Amino acid sequence: AFANPVALTAKVIGGLINQGRVGIELKSHFLLSQQYLQLRDALSAFEIIDGSWLVEDVRLVKSPAELALMRQTAALTDKGMRAAYSAVTEGVLDSAPAAAAAEVMISGGSLPFAIHPIVASGYRSGVPHSTYDGRALQRGETVFLELSANLHWYNAPIMRTAVVGEIRPEVAHLSQIGKGMAAAMIAAMRP
Repeated sequence: AFANPVALTAKVIGGLINQGRVGIELKSHFLLSQQYLQLRDALSAFEIIDGSWLVEDVRLVKSPAELALMRQTAALTDKGMRAAYSAVTEGVLDSAPAAAAAEVMISGGSLPFAIHPIVASGYRSGVPHSTYDGRALQRGETVFLELSANLHWYNAPIMRTAVVGEIRPEVAHLSQIGKGMAAAMIAAMRP
């Protein structure tokens, strides 16, 4: 039999402290209204406060170990992106770059992805979070790629755009604008 999560939570908290404030993530997508009401009643001896975003605020500052793990994840993501790029060729199904990236990242130790590799080609390359749908890549079209490996639940997402064959002049122009915008943002960034 499974323990009642509300009763178990109240028991653990009561075993640790007998008075004071208890923070509950009121903005959580995982705490049902009914569970919150039951938890509030079970913890009536405590002052209940909104603890939303408390953990996220602390997680903003990464330890040296976390930074090292994120760099490892980024290196694996980069390998996946290189594999995806290699698979962007005329006539292959748009799922081929996703499969190539996934194979490299999984064989490199990635845990399940936070989001499956995104490959959007042609007109769909400009549609956010659109992905492959079994169509063949056509010469001259852009292919949007977004993916991330996952090591110990640390992700390092990357987005890139490839072109099948020769780049069209209007796409080259937009690429130069995008590079300029990215350079300006990087130059303006501060801790």
